[in-house]
Amino acid sequence: MLSPSDNLTNSVIELQICTAQQLLSCEPEVRQLAGDLPGFDSCWLDVLIAHRLLTPWQAGLMQSDNPHFMRQGAYRLREPIGQRTWQAETLDRSRLVVLSRLADDDRPAAEHVLARARSEVEAANDARPLIPESVCLPREYFRDERTDCGWVVSPFVPGWQLDELLIRGGRLPWQVVVEIGRALLNGLQKMQLQGLNHGDISLRNVRLQPDGQPILVDPFTARWLKPSIGFRADLRLRDIRHYAPDLIGSGRQADAVSDLYSLGTVLWQLLTGRPTFISADPVVFLMQCREHDVEDVRHWVPDCPDELAYQLQLFTRRRPELRPQTIAAALDQWKVLPDTGVSATRRLLRRMPDRSRMLLAPKPTLNRRQVLKRGWAIAALTSCVMVGLSSSLIPLPLNLRRIPIADGPDRVLSRSTADDQHVQNLTSEPMVLPEPTAGGVIELTGGQRYTARTLQQPGTIHIHSSGDRLAIVVVPQQASWKISADQLQLTGLQIRFEHDPIDDVQPLLDVHCQVLELDRTIVGSDIKDQSTGLRWTPLSDSSSIVRLMNTVFISGRYAIRTAGVPGNFAVRNVLFHTAETAWRCDSSGHQRVPLNMTKVTQLGGNSFADIKCDGDTTPLQIDITCGESVLTPAQSLVRLASTAAQWSPQDVTVTFRMPSRANPTIVLPTTNSVVWFDRSLKQTVALSDSQVLRESLLMAQPKFDSSPSRALSFSTAKLIDYDGPKRGQQLPGVDVTLLPELPSGSETTEGDEK
Repeated sequence: MLSPSDNLTNSVIELQICTAQQLLSCEPEVRQLAGDLPGFDSCWLDVLIAHRLLTPWQAGLMQSDNPHFMRQGAYRLREPIGQRTWQAETLDRSRLVVLSRLADDDRPAAEHVLARARSEVEAANDARPLIPESVCLPREYFRDERTDCGWVVSPFVPGWQLDELLIRGGRLPWQVVVEIGRALLNGLQKMQLQGLNHGDISLRNVRLQPDGQPILVDPFTARWLKPSIGFRADLRLRDIRHYAPDLIGSGRQADAVSDLYSLGTVLWQLLTGRPTFISADPVVFLMQCREHDVEDVRHWVPDCPDELAYQLQLFTRRRPELRPQTIAAALDQWKVLPDTGVSATRRLLRRMPDRSRMLLAPKPTLNRRQVLKRGWAIAALTSCVMVGLSSSLIPLPLNLRRIPIADGPDRVLSRSTADDQHVQNLTSEPMVLPEPTAGGVIELTGGQRYTARTLQQPGTIHIHSSGDRLAIVVVPQQASWKISADQLQLTGLQIRFEHDPIDDVQPLLDVHCQVLELDRTIVGSDIKDQSTGLRWTPLSDSSSIVRLMNTVFISGRYAIRTAGVPGNFAVRNVLFHTAETAWRCDSSGHQRVPLNMTKVTQLGGNSFADIKCDGDTTPLQIDITCGESVLTPAQSLVRLASTAAQWSPQDVTVTFRMPSRANPTIVLPTTNSVVWFDRSLKQTVALSDSQVLRESLLMAQPKFDSSPSRALSFSTAKLIDYDGPKRGQQLPGVDVTLLPELPSGSETTEGDEK
């Protein structure tokens, strides 16, 4: 019979993990696990983990030199959740708590720190009935006699830390941020009324429960251990990321005004998904905090409400006298924002895949007979399911589509029949484009032709087609479809000229807006059209966004011309079929031209981007993040030019950056990376290699699909091979299955130019 070592047996009993009888009852499973090998202690620990009597971290500690570190007072440590915090459980496993160790760099805290901790925990217990549940106050303080170290006990709050949510899913919607801010301000106001301040508001100290309620955890302990922040060599970014600048090197201690700054930076980072200042050096980061106010959040999130952006500006002023002086004053100003409880947060968390695990720790499986009975029941149920699948007892799979399943033969309608009925409802003559609704929405009928007309409206305009078919917007000859709005979204359209190809300097689509989004849209119809496909002009110099997704541009001149530099220019799964240039950009007055693109294919043309530069010597950075793309211009990827007679691009740098985990961008071996037009020579000259970074470019000969498909309108744009290394089976270039289908009767010379 196998048996554990005496050391393991004694440790398990002393730590009250299980009884000796329960440990010995694991012998059959240890024997099965060990096989012909001796029953080492590691096998016994693995079985205890399987029965949920130990966590993996506890099992590792059991094999260390100090397994009794697991026992602290009346609690048993389960696993670390921070640098000086552990999730712990009572000895009878009836309750989970969080233990915070009052030690700095593995040294016990000083006596005055322990005395202050004891007194503030007592004050927190007195104020607990008056503090809302959005703040998790410590409940107990005790001192470990063996290590002479103080410990603070707080309730364990199940849920997600905000820093984890940002890493997993990016920035949060502004509605969620408003709800989080209101709940935390309510808790901080009640704390201030009782003479308490948190002192360490950060992303890691805010947890979202599964019901959507934000909880502020771990108050007091950071300022107990480090009451002031100075320029020291042991600083870490995670500790000082949200500290108020008035606490840095001043000897001042945290108060309600500094807590407001910390809260403002937390909410700012939730909205943007990025820290307030970018620096890997903690000292440089602190200097930036002291010298600069936090940037307006609307620069990164243009859809952020103005009132919310204004509140965050007040919270994050670097001078404390410019912030609200009480939490109550800040909360009064916050009340102008919509109050929806936690409904938006709850909807967001319902989509989390691990939502069911954000509960208390699972109970140990002590009753082995019940476990075996459940095992037989599960096996029997599995067998029945398998038999049902094999004998067609389960006729239909789970249907997650929004189209309901027909109840019977009379309700079944084939796609061809539905299309025939739909076509019968269409008119042969173009219809007048409808007026926008009060919400700025224009819904068009798929397959129907409409005559374009000028649209101008403050706020948002959203034009979309009903169903899967594109609506056709016809632009009269010698004219443009002009649209002006704060935000414009076009979905499921084909925009084309009324008659044959023309030689016209007017753009097909002329828009003035701050935010532009195109999805499932075809701009143009014939490569012989010498007009620009889309001309975009921002309404102001403030931050702007241009997003293009699953879209096709067919143009004989410029596919896109931007009268300015978009603050955020994102292109995903877009096909450019142009005889000249995919993108023309006027960069006057800007020092940086950004572009982020993936799954892009350009067929033909002389260049991918034409950048018009200023005539002065202002440095210009052209930053193109490109991957999973195929660009085949004949001359150059980027062409630079200026109207100034003596201009030289000596202060221009161009970078082609590689996204993480992506294929490179395929470029023809004969194509130059960057050229500029030298007026003295009256020809283009290659830019110096020292000014160009080609991180994401791969010079190779692409091979496209030469057999047109009736099912896909742009099948010949599909890349089927290239000479060079490949990452995975998915090749670079546009995914033609996601592009919109040309409406019946539309013609394009999409395959001729290749």
